[in-house]
Amino acid sequence: MSLYIYDPTVADELSRARGVGRYLQILRAALPEATFTASVKQIPTNAAFLNPFFDPIKPPLSLTRIAKRQIAVIHDLIRLKYPHQFPLGLKGKLNVWLNRQALRYYDQIITDSETSKADIHKILKVDTRKISVIYPCLSSTLGETSSLAKVPPKPYVLYVGDATWNKNLVNIARAVKLAEIRCVFVGKTIERTVNKEWDSQYIHPEQQELYQFCREVKDDPLFIFPPSVSDEELTGLYQNAVCNLLLSRDEGFGFSFLEAAHFSTPSILADRPIFHEIAQDSALFVNPEDFGAIAQAIVKLVENNRLREELGKKARARSHDFSLDKMKKELKITLENS
Repeated sequence: MSLYIYDPTVADELSRARGVGRYLQILRAALPEATFTASVKQIPTNAAFLNPFFDPIKPPLSLTRIAKRQIAVIHDLIRLKYPHQFPLGLKGKLNVWLNRQALRYYDQIITDSETSKADIHKILKVDTRKISVIYPCLSSTLGETSSLAKVPPKPYVLYVGDATWNKNLVNIARAVKLAEIRCVFVGKTIERTVNKEWDSQYIHPEQQELYQFCREVKDDPLFIFPPSVSDEELTGLYQNAVCNLLLSRDEGFGFSFLEAAHFSTPSILADRPIFHEIAQDSALFVNPEDFGAIAQAIVKLVENNRLREELGKKARARSHDFSLDKMKKELKITLENS
């Protein structure tokens, strides 16, 4: 049976630079025989269809069955899990209702972690037997070549990611100030908004954390926001950083841990179930709401070379558990059995 995979980046160039593009790169490597398409109307009814970005907040691709077999990938349900921080509005609530109906036509759901599987079962009421956990791996383009163009003077720590509430940017900023160390922030949203002029009369609840972060870092030389970081430049930043910071209040996976681990760069992670699942014992864990504890962990890695090297080696070893071959094998099993 032929396999078709929905690819929004064909029509949306901006998506190529985001996590959407990264995950599709991985799928192309894992499933080279598949056909990638931006139009579900082109998918034959006797084919298998993989929707790699089933997002309950966005309008569904279809409210009827598209293909003989259908598999949805739900990466996380952070926005549904924390409704006060991510208020949906009427359109969002309608989309959630419509997507619950659309889910009935999917034979199997793939997600990135056991933590997300539990959330999907609890929030969307999906039978756990219909949910397969397939850990993602790294894109093959990361680490091929390295550039020092964006690397600041050492020592520095690194944050790679988005700027939503769950990313905990305010506590990261306060910890960086307390530790008195430079921090490089890589992320399109942060880059676009860090120098934005805010209307403080009304700030959407979803942007309160980002607004406070921008106030924390304004005109402070400790905070570095390089524009348009390429894979080569990101490789250089990971290779030369004291550590990677991933202090999210919650996540569906945690790509920056895996990316840093690939270069034997240790991570300071939030003491949350998702990160214990992904990293096991190969990172430093701290209370993400205690910026003093985060600062202490940063200083500890700056001053203790042996600990930094030890955690880097452990992280590198752990990263081998997230291989392309393993992902490819598990995807094929799921596709055949759905």
